[in-house]
Parts: sequence; C-alpha cells; structure tokens
Amino acid sequence: MYEWVCSQQRLTFLQCSYHGYKSLIFTCCLINEYGHDIPDLLNRTVLHNAQEGTYSMMLSTYGNLIQAIEGQALPVKQAWQRIRNDPHCLHQRKMHEEWVTEPSFKGTYAGL
Repeated sequence: MYEWVCSQQRLTFLQCSYHGYKSLIFTCCLINEYGHDIPDLLNRTVLHNAQEGTYSMMLSTYGNLIQAIEGQALPVKQAWQRIRNDPHCLHQRKMHEEWVTEPSFKGTYAGL
C-alpha cells in the first residue's frame, strides 16, 4: 500500500510500511535430514521470538524446513540474517516477503 504526502506544494510518493510489520516465508535444508536438530532449532526460535517480539510457524519433513516469521520489520530482517548464517540450515531460499497490518498467527496455537 502506498500513500501520497503533500508538503511545500509538492506531492511526494512514500511507501507505507503498515506500522512496520513484515511477513517472511522461507525454505531450507537442514544439515541433519532425520530431524535431530529440530529440538535445538525450536528452542532457539522460541527464545528469539520472545526476545524480539516476532512470531514463527514451522513445518519440517525429511530434513526440509519451511518457516514463516512475522513481526516488526527490523527483527524479521535480523532473524532472516541469522538463518542465512546458521550452519545447520543449507540452501536457504526466501519464498515470500510482504508488509502486513499485523502478524497473522499471533496468539494462535500454531504461532511459536
């Protein structure tokens, strides 16, 4: 969504950031295809979510992971950078990223 701002008799086009909330979905291959890294990954995700105010949803099967992260734009960006540098996650690929009005699975059982 975009908004027009009128200042000093000029129209300026600005991107509206929906209160700064972002939604990001990515996939990766886990280094251990049998899921032995999942408990540690879940613990780290829950810890980062609590510290940063983000929300995550994960699905893993046969060493493949798909994860959605939502929250304020900066913590979501920082989470993506951590994942990109995580030696347990290989071939990371961002599938979708968009501005949202609020986290869609905040307060649900699925949201970590």
